[in-house]
Amino acid sequence: MLEEEFQNQGVEVIRMGTDDAEDADEEEFTGADICVIATYTYNNGEVSANFVYFEENLRKQNLKRESLWCSW
Repeated sequence: MLEEEFQNQGVEVIRMGTDDAEDADEEEFTGADICVIATYTYNNGEVSANFVYFEENLRKQNLKRESLWCSW
């Protein structure tokens, strides 16, 4: 839904081709104006350890100040 709405607003959307944060490359986000990151959770909203590690590494990247972080 988010992807389609961004496209309807004329925003270029680049979807990462991975199902697991372990396979994602944090450096691919450095040129983005908006970062939307979604993940699966376990039990009562527990985030997987792979995603926590990915998010920690992503925060170390030199991202633009106007980047938006959404994770759930």
